[in-house]
Amino acid sequence: NTENDPLITLSYAKTTLKKEIVDEVLQTVNAQTQLPAAQTGYTVVYLEKGQKLMAVSSCELIMTCGEVSVIITDPANLSNGVGLNDMTAAGRVLNGEGFPCNHYIIIPRADGRGFEVTSEYVYLMIRGEYTVA
Repeated sequence: NTENDPLITLSYAKTTLKKEIVDEVLQTVNAQTQLPAAQTGYTVVYLEKGQKLMAVSSCELIMTCGEVSVIITDPANLSNGVGLNDMTAAGRVLNGEGFPCNHYIIIPRADGRGFEVTSEYVYLMIRGEYTVA
């Protein structure tokens, strides 16, 4: 795509331009709010399809766009129906389920709980310790 040839492919628009636009919006919002990360305690994270986020300690998160599938690895948690706490819906999200964007999700401890990205990408705000694989 050039100035003389403005046509672009759909895949380019979905991957490159979409990420650039979202990044630009996030930068604008951050600049206007003037709140440093230390004050809010949240970090904005971008993850791509197939990446897994697992709690290292308790975590709070809000996914702003995308889709995920919850991962519960502890056999006791699986058999007891333990999942992630969806505070917005006043419920829990179990292994293999997804949760909606803009819901306040809590992972109360590091016992094999997290999620895998199932859409092309996700953006989320997170507070707490985690690993990404």
